[in-house]
Amino acid sequence: MGSSCLQITYEAQNVHHARFLYDMFIPWTPIMSALSASTPLLKGQVSDHDFRWEVIEQSVDCRTDIERDPSSEHFIPKSRYSTVSRYISNHEYVKDFHNDLYFRKLCPEVRQALQKHGLDDRLSDHITSLFVRSPIPVYEKELVFPCCQTSSAHIMEGLKMVEPRTEDNKSEEEQKSDDRSTNKGEEVTSNSSLSQLAKEDQKLAQLCSAWFLKCPPIAGNQHFENLQSTNWNSLRFKNPPTEDSNIGWRVEFRPMDIALTDFENSALTIAVGMIANVVNTFDLDFVLPISLVDENMKRAHNRDGLLNTKFWWKVPVGEDANVTRVAPLRETQFVSSRASPA
Repeated sequence: MGSSCLQITYEAQNVHHARFLYDMFIPWTPIMSALSASTPLLKGQVSDHDFRWEVIEQSVDCRTDIERDPSSEHFIPKSRYSTVSRYISNHEYVKDFHNDLYFRKLCPEVRQALQKHGLDDRLSDHITSLFVRSPIPVYEKELVFPCCQTSSAHIMEGLKMVEPRTEDNKSEEEQKSDDRSTNKGEEVTSNSSLSQLAKEDQKLAQLCSAWFLKCPPIAGNQHFENLQSTNWNSLRFKNPPTEDSNIGWRVEFRPMDIALTDFENSALTIAVGMIANVVNTFDLDFVLPISLVDENMKRAHNRDGLLNTKFWWKVPVGEDANVTRVAPLRETQFVSSRASPA
């Protein structure tokens, strides 16, 4: 997924600046997608798209039927590879009605814990929405470590979930699979070392089966990064790796197709950098409702979308700065095109 895209990360002055930059980038993600669209394989016989995004979105959509059902309390409106779902800053330009995409499945325990430690509603909702999906890679060495205070009973309950399967409780299909692996001379691995660690350690209260008990480590944030990095959105709000790191708060601009030449990729990189400079220098309001941003992203997939497609854009009309209208890119004064809209 990362081999056909151009992703650019910008470091912000602080967390508040990063949240503001993230929000101001949101309406630009479909525009830059249309500007960078360069997936010719999809245009023609395979599909009528110029842009890769929707293909990858469908290929990693792991939602169950219940999670796809809008009437279900567990409804998740988007694939884990998708456009962003909410604005996260408290800037005066960002109103509550702009966050018009509703997540029914949000973990109240996570949200409550975040707000208990001082996070506001918008940032809490953003982080909580990451936890509606399961992590994709899980490594044995990260499952148990000394860190958390929890009861021995809960620890043992978590460890049982990774207990190695014995010959008696394996299914017939699993035994056949083991036989095939043995015949081929392949090494058959299990979680036996994990259980052995628990048996040998007498201080069970200091052990934690993190993924099963939902208890994060005290040192490091690798488990959060596992969830964060497997929610592939058009933007990513990136926290510092550690508290003492010289790397600060960042925003990653992720949707663009990669071009064939270094010159084109450099031009696209500079274009996004100029947008960041405009956002930082001038008092301009680009904010659109999330539903319109999503609609723009769909339109960015159209063949020759940059030249022929109209996009929703913020156009101040009279005294009402919340008015938006649909316009071809050539009329926005931000992106010029050589052809008239269809």
